Amino acid sequence: MDNRLKTAIIALGLIFLVFYWTHSVFVSLQKKTDASIAAVQEKTQKALELYVRSMRPDGMSTPTESGLLTYIEETAQKTGLSERLSDVKPKKTGASEAAVMRLDSLTGDEAVEFIRLMETPSNIRLTSVSIKKRFDNEKRLNLVIEAEKQ
Repeated sequence: MDNRLKTAIIALGLIFLVFYWTHSVFVSLQKKTDASIAAVQEKTQKALELYVRSMRPDGMSTPTESGLLTYIEETAQKTGLSERLSDVKPKKTGASEAAVMRLDSLTGDEAVEFIRLMETPSNIRLTSVSIKKRFDNEKRLNLVIEAEKQ
C-alpha cells in the first residue's frame, strides 16, 4: 500500500474519531441542559401553583361549620390556652358573626400559633390583631383579636 493511501486512511480515521468524540460531548451536554431545563420548569410550575393558591380568596383551607364563638373556644383548647382566654365578646357588624377576644400572658410562640389557627378556616377573617408586652413580665404578651365569620 502506498504511503498516501495509508495517510488518507489514518486522516479519515482521526477525523471520524474527532467527529464522534465531539458529537458525544455535545449530546452529553444537551442531555444535561434538558435535565436542567426540566428541573427549572418543574420548580416554576410548583411556584406558580403556590402563587395561584395564595391568590384565591378562600386560601388553601376549608371553612369551619361551627359558630365563631365555638371555634374560638375550640382553638383555645387545642392550643392549651383556654385558661388564658380572659374575654370573648360578640360584636355587631355587617358580617354574619363577629367577636373580640383577649388572651393574657402568652409567649411569642403561643401567640403566633393561636393566630395561625384562627386564620386557618377560609370563612374566618381576622380584622384586627393587637399584641402588647405585659408590664409585669416583658417576656409575656397580651393578645387582642377581632375576628369575623362570613
